[in-house]
Amino acid sequence: MCLRAVVRKPQVSEIGKLSPASERECQDNHQQTWAVITQFGARLQDLPSYPPRARVWISMASFETQVTSLQSTSTRNPRRRQRNDSDSLRQQPQRKRSKLSNDTFTAPSDARTNGNVTDGLNGHAGQRVRQHSTSPRSQILPVREKKQLQKRGFKGDGSAVLTENANYAVKHLPSLPERVQADDFRGITLPSTNYALALTHGHAVVWDYTLPTAAPTTRTFPIPYLPKAGDPLPLGSLVTTRSSSEIGLVVISPTSGKITFWENVDSAETLNLFQQRRNGVEGSVGSLLSGETVVNIVNAEHAGFILTFSSGRLAQLTVRDTQGRPHINVQHLRTQGNDGSGGLFGGLKTVFGGGSWKRSVAAVKTRFSGTRGQMHVVSVTETGMFQLWDIDWSGQPAFRGSVEAHDDILNGVRATAGHEIRSQKESLKVLDCAIVPGAGPRGTEVSTLHSHHGVDFLVLVEVGDTSGLRHVLVELTLASDVAQVQRVLPLHTHVAPSTLRSQWKPSLLLPKPGHTAFIVFEQGIVLLSVTRRNDSPEAQLFMENHKLPEPFQDVVRFRKDKVIGIGGCGEEEFNDKSRQSGCIVFIKGYGIVRITAHEPSDNNQAVERSRIPVKSKMEQAVFYGSMPENILDFSKVSEIGYSEEEIDEAARTISDEVLNSDTAFISTIAPSMEHQLSTRAKALHCLAVHMKQNYPPLPRLTKWKMMWNAEKLAAARVVWQTYEAREKSSSTTQRPLLAEVVGMLHERFKTESTTELDDLDPVRRWFVKDVSRMEFLVPWGFNTIKELYREGIKSREAIMQIVSEADDLLLNIMETVYAFRAESVDLYGLGSESLSDGILTSGHEGLPEFWTSRYNIMVATKDLVVLAREAADKYYEAEGDGAPSTGLVNKIAVENTAMVSVCCTIYIERYRWSMAQKDEQPRVYGQNLKEVFERVRYDLIRGLAKIGQAYSGMELAEKYGDMRTLVDLVTAESAYLVEHLDDEGTDDDQKARIQDAIQDLDARIAGYFKRYGQKWSNAYYASHIRSGRSSLILDEAVQRKEHVTAFLHSNPLFYKIGWMNEVLTSKRFGEAGRMLVNVATSTETNLWSRKVELSLAKLALLSVKEGTEDMQKSDLKEGLQASSEELELVGIQEQLYNHVKPTLFGALDQAAELRLVTERFGKSVTQDQPTLNRLLGLGFESLLQHKVMTVDQLIDILTLMDPESSEAPEGDIHGREFVMAMQALKVSEVANFDATPKLIWKRCYVRDNWEELNNTLLQAKGTDKEETIQATALFATLREGMASYLWESPSKIRLCPPTQVLGAGCSAEDLKRFPSETLRGPIIEDNDLDDNVLEDFLSKAQLGHWYETCLAEAKKSIQHEAEHAAESGGKQRVLEEKFVKGAALRAGGHASEMGDVNGISHVDEDGRGEADVEQSQNEVMSENGYADMG
Repeated sequence: MCLRAVVRKPQVSEIGKLSPASERECQDNHQQTWAVITQFGARLQDLPSYPPRARVWISMASFETQVTSLQSTSTRNPRRRQRNDSDSLRQQPQRKRSKLSNDTFTAPSDARTNGNVTDGLNGHAGQRVRQHSTSPRSQILPVREKKQLQKRGFKGDGSAVLTENANYAVKHLPSLPERVQADDFRGITLPSTNYALALTHGHAVVWDYTLPTAAPTTRTFPIPYLPKAGDPLPLGSLVTTRSSSEIGLVVISPTSGKITFWENVDSAETLNLFQQRRNGVEGSVGSLLSGETVVNIVNAEHAGFILTFSSGRLAQLTVRDTQGRPHINVQHLRTQGNDGSGGLFGGLKTVFGGGSWKRSVAAVKTRFSGTRGQMHVVSVTETGMFQLWDIDWSGQPAFRGSVEAHDDILNGVRATAGHEIRSQKESLKVLDCAIVPGAGPRGTEVSTLHSHHGVDFLVLVEVGDTSGLRHVLVELTLASDVAQVQRVLPLHTHVAPSTLRSQWKPSLLLPKPGHTAFIVFEQGIVLLSVTRRNDSPEAQLFMENHKLPEPFQDVVRFRKDKVIGIGGCGEEEFNDKSRQSGCIVFIKGYGIVRITAHEPSDNNQAVERSRIPVKSKMEQAVFYGSMPENILDFSKVSEIGYSEEEIDEAARTISDEVLNSDTAFISTIAPSMEHQLSTRAKALHCLAVHMKQNYPPLPRLTKWKMMWNAEKLAAARVVWQTYEAREKSSSTTQRPLLAEVVGMLHERFKTESTTELDDLDPVRRWFVKDVSRMEFLVPWGFNTIKELYREGIKSREAIMQIVSEADDLLLNIMETVYAFRAESVDLYGLGSESLSDGILTSGHEGLPEFWTSRYNIMVATKDLVVLAREAADKYYEAEGDGAPSTGLVNKIAVENTAMVSVCCTIYIERYRWSMAQKDEQPRVYGQNLKEVFERVRYDLIRGLAKIGQAYSGMELAEKYGDMRTLVDLVTAESAYLVEHLDDEGTDDDQKARIQDAIQDLDARIAGYFKRYGQKWSNAYYASHIRSGRSSLILDEAVQRKEHVTAFLHSNPLFYKIGWMNEVLTSKRFGEAGRMLVNVATSTETNLWSRKVELSLAKLALLSVKEGTEDMQKSDLKEGLQASSEELELVGIQEQLYNHVKPTLFGALDQAAELRLVTERFGKSVTQDQPTLNRLLGLGFESLLQHKVMTVDQLIDILTLMDPESSEAPEGDIHGREFVMAMQALKVSEVANFDATPKLIWKRCYVRDNWEELNNTLLQAKGTDKEETIQATALFATLREGMASYLWESPSKIRLCPPTQVLGAGCSAEDLKRFPSETLRGPIIEDNDLDDNVLEDFLSKAQLGHWYETCLAEAKKSIQHEAEHAAESGGKQRVLEEKFVKGAALRAGGHASEMGDVNGISHVDEDGRGEADVEQSQNEVMSENGYADMG
């Protein structure tokens, strides 16, 4: 408040009437009035430059008033205690002695207005012109320099950071009075001070909001007027004066218009007055229209305040009179004239005629006008009309003009909108505005509406169309009554809710230095960079290409469940040189929030020129969003789009940084290691939750990598807890194994020590920086045990201790990881993955090698399991010095089961992943590893019984469905119990317990039959067979008939027992026969056993009665036929063996037998064919060992052996070899039935030397010729085949002339039974030799002719034999008849009667007579195509 409010400006005529004596008298009294003038000296600086006499006159005018005050002050108790700083809200600087100089009254170049740091509005520096007095006499008035209210710095303010990034920070200030927290309030700040005002319906509370305490010292004043129900909250403001640091308070009732002003809320006099009268200086806004209320109060600095009414009227409120005393004065701002005249009728006309004030005012702003003591008042309506007034301390407003900017703003908004929006009909509503600081140099004229420079505004606009509402910030210049849109900045980070009706009106704040605008909505606060880009060539290039990045913009959202509403907001000034811009927001139900924006850089490509990186967004949500009392909402991603690649990279980077403590949000130095690890684990959890809820699904690989990081950290926490407990334990002096492991880890597996990590021991340092290398702990744990043993740790107790800790290390890591995966798959968006025991069952494609199943971990785990088991077994019940405790040994034994389970899981995960790879090599490796695992699993689980963990092993076998291991464990445990039960040293109590254990085991076995069914029974009975207890299977056949029968049918190998079960329990002889035939033909290798099985099979099949068994006649017939044919093959092999058997006499062993047989029967025929000779030797080897031979093997022996007679005539097959080969071929199915008969015939043709025979036969005649022909193998084969009806239908064997068998056995197609080309090639070569011989015989020895001759001789021989047989048969029958008749006569009977009774009267055995036999022989010869014998 300046002195112009105290005195009236004298007219020049009045000053001139003073006499020289009066002027000298005033000068003499100058020293007496110094104290008074000093108090008002600062106010004199606001006066225009008056002549010296006027200044003296002013001093005299104010002297009388101030003397009274001084006298009153002097009468007070001089001994009263001075107030301490803690008792006062104002900051009282130390009193200093005044020093007068020539420069005392010189206005400083940076003179400030009304106690504020700047002359501008909204915290921005304005340009003002100082008019200095040129009178020398003005230098003699000593005026004390203004004492500024010092603003405290923000260090140590006790605030809690709600979020922070490279662009801005949001903090929660703790200083909020308890009275305000529990009530609805309106919050106001004064930018030039640290004080805040909270107005409730009943109280006004003033306090220092920057204090680092939750219970600040307050000054509370009851509101002097009681509100009615539903009345709005009171309005008010803090007041400061330029000449002192005192803070005043003005409060206005919105409905009644009553005004109360307290000049100094901190003075004792004011408090006493307040307590006595309940009010300070009171006044009123005047008469209010019907329903009209006061809606806003704007600080106009030394010109008072501007009041806004709900009707649209504006009024100037001053709180001091012309003499500087507290006084309420309200003057309405009118548009008719500067003086507001018009009289009563003019005022009524204005009221009822709809004056210009009758508008919906959106905002009112004030700024320094450039003229000393005057301010500009700018109002803007919701439709976009700007109006300007000049006001000063005297309360005489003057209207300066108006500008209609509605159309300009709307056109500017449309120009930046899309084509679709541009074509729609839009509505525009101005919500708020702010005046942009002028750009001119200090000391020049401040821009005005009517100057060519113009005034820049930021206007917050709400635009509505059919698509909804959106908000836009428009930069507008008003100059020469014209509005020009400079740029339009859409608020794309804030989406206006279409249905939400809020009591809070969006506010626009532009605090100094003006680089960032804050738009306060009820749902959040938008920060928008409004700085102009530089004019660098780079910026111009971007502008020409229309690629200028959008100015930085972000939104700080509030959580709906935390924020009740906004109680007010205000700008905040900073005294530091950081050029930060900030504001204060009062949030109901929570407290005070400070938002500080950092100064943007000049770089066009800087982050604040575009957007906050998605990584920073995620970090804010992770590290600040997890705070329980944080009111900020990080759940919604900004409308600024981020690519999937950016999101993916950011998520993985944050996860890696948290795992390695590389993020600035997590300190490497924490109160405890557990706290540091839990903080990191919580951060990873929050990251996963945030990504799942607010971002598109991440790539599958990224999800897995993030979960791997989290599971490593979870495992690290458990490992650390165990290590910490081990360190605190006093049970052993051995250094913890983990410390040894970390010490022995190779340097490439540890992070190098840095300055900040030097204070940490190696173990803590590893947990801080190297948890990502968790996979190296397990293999190095096992290696450490070996190294410690080599270094000399031989104590049994020490060895068991480190083994126990190695077990703990392995189990803590792996079990925690598997459990974490199972619990977290949904959290990381992997709920569709198929997991069992913490590992994937399928879907390994596209994933890298799992860290939990790397080769080193797999091998080390298996070795550690074996080592721990052997140690527990070795030191069980150990005694003596250094022996480990029983508890430690039992612990290792019990934990071995869990270690086996972990080891199996590692194997399974590794081979599954390997088998799912694209390359052939890892797939083959995976298949081989799976087979290895089957053996390893058996050994590991089976070995648990060794350390007394048989039942735990059974549970593991059940888990993996390993029936073989389960059976072996059960049977071994059963045998163990029975052995101890029969032990003489077992007492009765022990026997009772063993009996109970045996019963429990039997019950377990019975349960396995029910639980696993055939899977268990197959393994159970297979164990009986392997252990030679097959008889037990038949013993249980009655009790468990279904299981036994199903088992015996499950594999042809079990048919040898299965047929017995069918006969004994089921009486199914047909099934028994079928099983025996199957055994004999498919699995039996011994010839004698095969003969017995086939014989029994035939007997069983013949025993089948029609209708007694579910067996088809066709099946029965087929079974009988198969058994008969197989028996015929057995007979052929037996005949062959009997043929060579006499040669074996005298042999000492099987090798000698083979040598003798080969020398006798394998020399001449194949002497020039080594491969066939070897084939013959192999056949002889099988024959002599009584192995079941295949048809091909029989054919090879019969067709390749030397034509030697046997020493035993009854077993001699000489001459019948080729016929027997064809008979074997007839009853079997060979690989190539067409080629094999030809091969037999070819070998038959080349058996004899037809060149020599040809010469002999051509010379021989008569009997000699016949004998020569009959001595050939060809004749013997033809005659024997005819005699045995070998070529009679339905046999497929036919006669083949020599010309038709050329090439037989000389192609790979003919030798399919040999799988390899290396085997077939030599055989084909030997067969080609036979072809060559055969061709020579055909061309040189007339083999074709002699074939026909042999065929004729064979027919002739058959015919002669038939006739001889018929003749011999007739004579035999005559002798029989005579014998029968003679016997009958001797017996007294009648031969005729006996013959009639027996039905034998000159008939053969088959019921045919002599004539019938002869006719039958002729028919047979004719059917086979034989020529008549003559």
